[in-house]
Amino acid sequence: MPLPIIADCDRYLNEQRQLLQQRLATVNGLVADNGLPDTIITESGLKMTPLDAAVPEAAQALIDQTSIVLPRVKITELLMEVDA
Repeated sequence: MPLPIIADCDRYLNEQRQLLQQRLATVNGLVADNGLPDTIITESGLKMTPLDAAVPEAAQALIDQTSIVLPRVKITELLMEVDA
């Protein structure tokens, strides 16, 4: 059964390059029109508002439970132990 892939490397790279150029043009247009959500253009460049972590309640409950059970370890101590 043939797979729907491009076997010719040069053709594949050219298509991917064209797709990248199209998407960059779209983003550039949105930036020029202030159409990107939670972004602003300043003298220093493009600034984006960081995303909030989206953790399901069940996962957060598990994180909280394991945090209670596991001992607190300083990162420097852990790195020294791993390096040894």
